[in-house]
Amino acid sequence: MKLSSVHHIAIIVSDYEKAKELLGTFGFN
Repeated sequence: MKLSSVHHIAIIVSDYEKAKELLGTFGFN
């Protein structure tokens, strides 16, 4: 796997974690 795709996945995971926090805040857990 290329380094760029690893970085891309890290960004996606980071965004997913942020989205999960937001959903948790609104009680959509």
